[in-house]
Amino acid sequence: MQVGNLLRLMNHHPYRPAHVHFLVVAPGFEPLVTHVFPEGSPYLDSDVVFGTKAPLVRAFAKCEAEEWTNEQAVWKLSQDFVLAPEAADDAREQPAVTDAFNYVPRGSASNFDAGDNDDV
Repeated sequence: MQVGNLLRLMNHHPYRPAHVHFLVVAPGFEPLVTHVFPEGSPYLDSDVVFGTKAPLVRAFAKCEAEEWTNEQAVWKLSQDFVLAPEAADDAREQPAVTDAFNYVPRGSASNFDAGDNDDV
């Protein structure tokens, strides 16, 4: 059975609330992959993947449009992220994270070897 068919049988929509993804890394700490949902977003109470938790719903402040934003409004989030210390005897499956742009979370669907293809 396809997911869409299952959702129709459950009379459930296929939508997610708006959210912003974060990858936070620092030497000596476990990487943190998370997301934050803006307060008041539609579907907060009915996220199709059940990923919405109250501590992840935060207020975003609307800032004034400025010349550098092409007169578009900018939204600001103030958020503290707490990282867990890296275990000293951690037998990691991949090297310690030193570069967020080259980090692929363990178990990620995008954790594959693309070879030497620069176009990927």
